Amino acid sequence: MKTTRIALVASAIGALLLTVFPVSAAQAADTPTTEELLALCATADYCKFTPTSNEPFVSDQEVVSTPVANCDRRPVDAWINWSQTKTNSDSVGGSITGSADVLEIYKVAIEVNYNHTWTTSQTSGSAVTVHIPQGNIGYVTKATAMSRVTGTWELHFANRFYGHYYWYTAPVTIEGPDTTQPNSGIVLPHNGPMTDSQRTLYCAK
Repeated sequence: MKTTRIALVASAIGALLLTVFPVSAAQAADTPTTEELLALCATADYCKFTPTSNEPFVSDQEVVSTPVANCDRRPVDAWINWSQTKTNSDSVGGSITGSADVLEIYKVAIEVNYNHTWTTSQTSGSAVTVHIPQGNIGYVTKATAMSRVTGTWELHFANRFYGHYYWYTAPVTIEGPDTTQPNSGIVLPHNGPMTDSQRTLYCAK
């Protein structure tokens, strides 16, 4: 009977040693941050990203051209060039997009789970005609098709790290251009009255 109890206790202790501890948003002093864990991804025995959601969305409109002022006494139609580059961002301060090893693991996970290639940046550009009334300033904005992927990283270590062999990170979110919808961006022409400072800058002789 004693042997059985000892075996059960040993088994319970062994199970506790192998328990996977998640890294919560509020990090305790005795747990690693997500950044610390991802910095060790290349040297860990096991490092894997498992996505849990892939949400398409359209970014906010952003100005993608230089302003064109109409200082004439009549309306003008200006042909305005625009250009935009959208890059990745993540919720852990660049730990994913700034590490080639971590980013490659992430790209493979996206390709396997969602059957499309994740790009680190996307540049687009063209030109549009903007109608600019007298005393106004014209410009172009663009909203871009984006993808927001959320998931967790699982890491295994040969030696205890912060007291444990296995770690899961808290949910991590990565955003980037959606290459599956390259034509879903929205380009808009704008014009509005010049401010006094703009009139001085662009129209002063």
